[in-house]
Amino acid sequence: MKLSSQFPLPSGIETMKLAILGRTGSGKTNTAVVMAEQMIAGGVPVAIIDPQGDWWGLRSKYSIAILGGSHADVPLEPTGGSIAADFVINERIPVLLDLFAMGEGEMVRFATDFAKRLWTKNRDALHLFLDEADLFAPQKGVGADKAKCLGAWQNVCRRGRSRGLGLTMITQRSAVINKDLLTQADPLVVHRMTAPQDLNAIAAYVDHHGYGAEFRKDITANVAKLPVGEAIVISPGEMEIRPTRVSVSKRKSFDSSATPTMGSKRGEPKTLAEVDLSALQESMAETIENAKQSDPKHLKATIRELEAKVRQLEKANGKAEIDKAAADRDRHWRAELSKVQEAHASVVSKATRAREMLTLNGDASVEVRVPPSGTARRNAVSKRPTPKRVSSVSQLNLPKGEGVILTAIAQFGECQRSQLTVLTGYKRSSRDAYIQRLKEKGLVESGVGAAVRATQQGVDALGSDFEPLPVGDELRDYWRDRLPAGERAIFECLEVEGGAAARDLISEVTGYKRSSRDAYIQRLKAKLLVETDSSGVTLSENLYE
Repeated sequence: MKLSSQFPLPSGIETMKLAILGRTGSGKTNTAVVMAEQMIAGGVPVAIIDPQGDWWGLRSKYSIAILGGSHADVPLEPTGGSIAADFVINERIPVLLDLFAMGEGEMVRFATDFAKRLWTKNRDALHLFLDEADLFAPQKGVGADKAKCLGAWQNVCRRGRSRGLGLTMITQRSAVINKDLLTQADPLVVHRMTAPQDLNAIAAYVDHHGYGAEFRKDITANVAKLPVGEAIVISPGEMEIRPTRVSVSKRKSFDSSATPTMGSKRGEPKTLAEVDLSALQESMAETIENAKQSDPKHLKATIRELEAKVRQLEKANGKAEIDKAAADRDRHWRAELSKVQEAHASVVSKATRAREMLTLNGDASVEVRVPPSGTARRNAVSKRPTPKRVSSVSQLNLPKGEGVILTAIAQFGECQRSQLTVLTGYKRSSRDAYIQRLKEKGLVESGVGAAVRATQQGVDALGSDFEPLPVGDELRDYWRDRLPAGERAIFECLEVEGGAAARDLISEVTGYKRSSRDAYIQRLKAKLLVETDSSGVTLSENLYE
């Protein structure tokens, strides 16, 4: 492979990590296409993620399947990332994934699923081109969805070589692409860049690889003056060369990324290479339907449709049909409840048997806890003594601070005082004053240690305004919707990683520095949502009960 007639690229380039940088119109897309053309001609499977719809011209010369976009052989759905990856892995042919018709959030979702599936299943040589790479692997402003996407592409970039994956990242904004990924690139192909922040990113790369101040000054000065189509290649490791200026060859296929000019009409290739897509069409049709059925938006739409049908039944068939639907629903829930009760009984039986075996073996030091049922756990508050029933908070004339504290205690059943400070925002002195007044009114009482719990009178006082915390998946959804952005990003990172992660991995995924990361973790810990130890951070067990 060659970037020009005088500049060959190293063998094994298909599994290397590269980056192509340059401002708009500098020639970076041409460089990427030239590399892709030579890989395709050499029989290397490639997959191209194209958010701009610029790459379809490859089809004028090469047999490449186009998924999505205005030249699609097969349409592409935001939920089809895993399916597209399976096709790329199984068929081993060049594939262009045109995401131009998707919104940014849909692109991120697709690219996340695509990268995860490749990382999990691919084992043979495959080169990926990630255009507009800063969209999928940004340096700052990482929300929950982009944090997942960044984590998926970090695996591909940093560890993908052992799985046969090579990667070329293409971006016009070296300042905003994730630097952990950019420093992994070798070789680095730099076209003209003039923005100071982008030049600073190049300087940081040069410093990272030990070139020294003189090289840094010389490289950044030359980069700002490069004509269109020329680039500086930096390869401290793979090629072991000094930074070299190269005039990149022109692409052989139709230039579908060319900028339109006033008074001219861009031509179209007369013919396009043919691709056998029967396998893809069959696979995509089935898998997109499966993904659609499990998509939350689709499920919500289905629920709305079913609710509308219930209302129609009520009008058309009267009470008898509604009663039948209600009976069917009740039978369903009773069956589900029976399954839960059977599972709980099985756990209790096994725990009891374990206790008996430990006793028989003379080991009474090990405590075997029999888990309470979900119903028993949720009804624990209602089993406390009832000194007096009050129908609403307003009848007690509770001030706002006391009402906020009482609601938080009742929701959790029992709260540590430090936890109340986090949940309500009240300082220690105010918090303790409100607790003391609630105790005097018989609405709360002391729990274990420094904990405080609501009395039945306190729960009754909240009336219809009070709703106990949910359990299981709904409890995690509850917190995810209410946590501030920083805490939510770490919470979602832990969910993606299976409930536990090392602190360094959390920083990689979220982009938070150590001080911010640890502050957010401490706040989550104060809310009793996470636990920490020397190995990292773990979501609390009560989030899965």
